[in-house]
This record gives sequence, C-alpha cells and structure tokens, in this order.
Amino acid sequence: MIRSVLIALAVTLGLMPASASADSFRATDARAGVTFALSGNKLTVSLAKKAPANTVRKVNGKRLSFACGTGAFEVKAQKAASWKKNARKITVTLPNKVRSPRWCGVETVSGGDIAFGFRA
Repeated sequence: MIRSVLIALAVTLGLMPASASADSFRATDARAGVTFALSGNKLTVSLAKKAPANTVRKVNGKRLSFACGTGAFEVKAQKAASWKKNARKITVTLPNKVRSPRWCGVETVSGGDIAFGFRA
C-alpha cells in the first residue's frame, strides 16, 4: 500500500513523467510482470509469460480490485472482479471512462498491492 501511495505521489508532483491523452493508457509493472491497457472504460490486465510466481499466486482465482486514476489520491474508476483460475488476462468494464489516466492498478479487495502501472 505504501509503495503505491509513494509512486502516485511522485506522478502527481511531476517526479515521474506523465503525458496527456484522451481515454487510453498502456503501462507495465515490470517487477510484478503485469501489463495494463485501458481504452475508454475497458481495462485489460495481462500477466507476462514469465510473471513471478508470487504475482500469479496473488491473482489466480482471486477476487480483486481494479482501479485507474489521474493523480496520487484521485481514483476515477474502480471495480471488483474475479480473476479466473489459470487465466493470463482479465478485461474489466469500469463504471466510467477515465479522462487522461496516469495510472492503473490491481489490489486485493482488502487493499494489498499487487501491481501498478504508470504513464511513462
């Protein structure tokens, strides 16, 4: 949780690059082996072929929280969904579009960090 707050704060303060665009976004959390692709309100989260076993264990068959936002504490869309067992990706329909997204992430429903991707 602390990691995600610090990274989001860095994005907001301009310490990490961000570029404006409409409603699309693509980013990777290389450490977790997770890629995020947002188009409108459709968020696709994919596991890399060599995603760490720890990441796979955290998502495999679990109910998770998916979110995208525009700043450190600005969650603009969030939805819980279940990741199917042995699936390599999930597509979630968020409740609304996120204008100029700067980050997307996946957490446990209790708020434990799994992966976050930030606009480069």
